Amino acid sequence: MLDLELSSTQKKWATYAITCISVCIVLAFVVFSIKIFGAFLNRYMLVFAPLAIAAILSVIIKPIIDFLSGAFKMSRTLACALTFFFLFLILTGLILLILPKAVNEVIAIVQTIPSGINDLLENLKLSYPAVYEKINSAIEAFKTDGAASTFSQNISSILAKSLKSVQTFGSFAIYISSAIAAFAVIPIYLFFMLISEKSTMTSLNLEKKLSFLKPDVKDDIIFLVKKFGEIIITFFRGQILIALLTGLIFGTSLMFAGVKFGFIIGFTTGCINIIPYLGSIIGLSVMIPVSYLQDGGGIWLVATTIAIFTITELINAYILTPLIMGNRTKLSPMVIIFSVFFWGTALGGIMGMLLAIPLTAFVKVFWDLASEKYIQPLFSSKKSPSAPPPDANSPIL
Repeated sequence: MLDLELSSTQKKWATYAITCISVCIVLAFVVFSIKIFGAFLNRYMLVFAPLAIAAILSVIIKPIIDFLSGAFKMSRTLACALTFFFLFLILTGLILLILPKAVNEVIAIVQTIPSGINDLLENLKLSYPAVYEKINSAIEAFKTDGAASTFSQNISSILAKSLKSVQTFGSFAIYISSAIAAFAVIPIYLFFMLISEKSTMTSLNLEKKLSFLKPDVKDDIIFLVKKFGEIIITFFRGQILIALLTGLIFGTSLMFAGVKFGFIIGFTTGCINIIPYLGSIIGLSVMIPVSYLQDGGGIWLVATTIAIFTITELINAYILTPLIMGNRTKLSPMVIIFSVFFWGTALGGIMGMLLAIPLTAFVKVFWDLASEKYIQPLFSSKKSPSAPPPDANSPIL
């Protein structure tokens, strides 16, 4: 008979091997699940996006409903109706103040695109004549040999493409109609979420539904669900307010600095910053060319624009974010940028980018719990007792 008893060293390496294999299997399952969930989310975006938007808005507005119903002893339905009315008045006032200027600036942007292209070509002609000659030759070749000859020689192909374009436009029109119908139900979702007195944890009733699990596992799941809800609430309440204030500061500063379309560019940049760094990247790539090419623009206006951008970002980072969000995010800027691109790719676009920070913060919470309670005991020399879940008040977000 062969002696199959393993030595302590062999047992240790066998444990490491089994653990590594298990981790690889779990990671493969996670990647597969994210891919399937991303495809599912893209397929049914018009179903889940309105519900997600309503949930985010309810997180922001619910404290107002709670205050009105508690302080004035009114029903939640009446408090919700009054809140909707006042929000409608505020939104209407903002639209009347901002929309005309925004529309005028957008029209002006469209009208100045041809002259902007001409100015860019003139600058190229003066500064980089060789590049200008190549671009000009390509444009002339397209004018003489491109569109006209293609139209005369391939009229049937053009008609076929036109028919396909009509079909595509029809599909696009149907999609837009469906999107309008889907997003029209957001106020209805929002209303029923706001009049509910139950919190998310209470309505889920996880204690009862997970009673078949071991107490430790059940406590861990409840902790993670509760933590994820806290992360979502804290992030969106703080980030939306920060984005609006940043947009107002940025837009007003650019407008007074004399940047053409400064208010609309600055305000949009700030609002898009609800997805961290995305608005800054887009805004900077737009405002620098505008500052340089506009009438009266040039290198000094570009320098002023960059200075305004830098000061606004510093105000955001060192005043607004600490004041509104506090020191609750433990994610470095590099991790934030990576997470925005990762979740945007994994979940297919804006929805993933919007949820990037809450999801990354939740993954960190999950990893801290798993490593402390389940992974570390595997590698410790002595079997340690089960560790309790991390403190629910730990400043992750």
